[in-house]
Amino acid sequence: MGVAAARPGAAPGLITVLTGMSGSGKTTTSAHMILGLARNRRRVGVGAWEVRAPTTLELITTLSLKWSRSRILDGKTNQLRSDDPMTGEELRIFEDRANEIMPYLVFIENPFRRGSVRSEGKITNDDYLDILESHVEASGADAILLDLFDRCLRYRRPDDEQEALWRMAEMTVAMQIHTVLVHQQLIKGEGVRKDKRPSLEGLKGSSAYVDVAAAIIAPHIPARFKNVPDDKFQVFGLKQRFSPPFAVEFDWEPDRDRKS
Repeated sequence: MGVAAARPGAAPGLITVLTGMSGSGKTTTSAHMILGLARNRRRVGVGAWEVRAPTTLELITTLSLKWSRSRILDGKTNQLRSDDPMTGEELRIFEDRANEIMPYLVFIENPFRRGSVRSEGKITNDDYLDILESHVEASGADAILLDLFDRCLRYRRPDDEQEALWRMAEMTVAMQIHTVLVHQQLIKGEGVRKDKRPSLEGLKGSSAYVDVAAAIIAPHIPARFKNVPDDKFQVFGLKQRFSPPFAVEFDWEPDRDRKS
C-alpha cells in the first residue's frame, strides 16, 4: 500500500460516502474528519444517530487531546469512566478543549421519529428529508456528516434509497455544503470478501451510493477480523471521481485512535 491524496476532499456541493463493517473504524474516521474540519474553523453539522451526540463530543475531545481512550472512556459504554475518574486538572483541560470544539459543531436531530411529520396520509422518505433539509439549513454548516444515513429513512428498499440519495445530492449542491454519508458494508453475501476488506460490491442497499458519491472512503482494521497484531489501520479509496482508487496503511495506536 502506498500514499495517496483524497481528491477533491471536502469540496462544497459534493458527497463523500464513508463505509465499513461494524468494528472497521468508521466511528474513529468520522471523529477525525469532524475534528479536522473544526480545526479549520469549518462549521460541521453532525447527525450522531448511531453514536449519540454526547459520546461523539467526548470521543472527538479525547482524540484532540491525544489522550488514552480507555483511560477516559469506558470501553463498554463509551461514556466517561466512573471507576477511574479524571483528576480535577484533567477534567478542566477536557472541558476547556470540548468548549473550544463546540462552536464548530451542530448536532442535527434525526427526523425519523414518531410524530415528527403529518399524522394523516402516507408518510414518505421525502417528509423526513424535508425536515432534515430544514435542520441543515438552520445549522449554517459548511459540511454535514450523517451517521448512519439510512436511519433517517422510513423506507429502505433499493429504489427508495436511490430516490433519497439523489435528493441528498440535490440538497448538497443547492446548499453548497460537503456531505458525508456514513453507511454500512454487508456482513454476509456475495459482496463480502473472505478477508473482510471493504468493497464497492459490499455496500448495503442501493447502488446509488456509488453513483452519488464523488469519493467513497472505507476504513479497515485488519486485527478486528483476523488474528494479527492490532497495530495497522488501512484506508481504501474505493472511488474518486477525479483520481484513481487508492489504498493506504498506517501504523496506529488503537487505544489513542491515533495513526502515524
